[in-house]
Amino acid sequence: MQNSTVIETWDKYPFRALKLFHSIMIFCIFLSLGLGIIIFQAITNEAERVTDSLNIAVKFLDSKILDANTVAKNVLEDATLDCSNAKKIIDTALLETPSIQSITLISSNKVICSSFVANVGKIIQSNKYNGLTLQESKYTVPGKPILIVGQQTNGFQVLVTLHAPSMFSVIQLFYKNSMFKINMNHQSIGMDLKLIPRGNTIYDYIRESKLYPFNITASVNTQQTIYKALTRSWLVLFLLIAFSIILPICYYQCGNPIVIKTALKSGIKRREFKPYAHAIVNTAGKVLGVN
Repeated sequence: MQNSTVIETWDKYPFRALKLFHSIMIFCIFLSLGLGIIIFQAITNEAERVTDSLNIAVKFLDSKILDANTVAKNVLEDATLDCSNAKKIIDTALLETPSIQSITLISSNKVICSSFVANVGKIIQSNKYNGLTLQESKYTVPGKPILIVGQQTNGFQVLVTLHAPSMFSVIQLFYKNSMFKINMNHQSIGMDLKLIPRGNTIYDYIRESKLYPFNITASVNTQQTIYKALTRSWLVLFLLIAFSIILPICYYQCGNPIVIKTALKSGIKRREFKPYAHAIVNTAGKVLGVN
């Protein structure tokens, strides 16, 4: 008796299964499309933010290295074996350029003048320091990474050191969902501002300096980016879910003409349509009556 009631009910609504299928598809498509837009926008915004951050960081480091090169050039112009001549230029440069940590004048691998007095008289293999060198400090700030900018001419060489943690801390300003790394020579410096072997770096974004041999890479935590985007857009997400539910319900309640028209077309096209009811429809597919 119960089975008979179910059959009669199903016969009364012959396209209920198709209508239910359409409603579920509408829910899935609408929700997926909305989530896709939110996620795409979040990833796009993160990419723009990281790209801008890399550009700013490269320009900042370029400017600091340029300052160091300018100071080195000025010291070399008046370099002599008499430290007093270079001392005035060195002291002035340290006052005018806060990013510079120390300045050392070398001749024949021997330090003849330095802003760090303990270095004077030391023997240094000056051929190791051409261009840019990233290494740990032995004297000025032992154990801390420093960037050495070297220039030489007429038997003299000037080494200008920059305190790497202070200068490279610019990358910490950009840290959100991204991991930045500055790569120079055979060394890299990461978010913890400590030296690590360069190796094969896996990254999502990279910016090369056009002036000096270094680059900055960034790796993005995509999962965290998506999670933050969804949690911050909770109101949009709530409205999206609400509309995704309301729209299929409205279709289920009012979509009989569409369902019948779709079923008839599909059945006729496949030649497997078995009518469960006789409906009278007009050319627009609107149901006019049932026999």
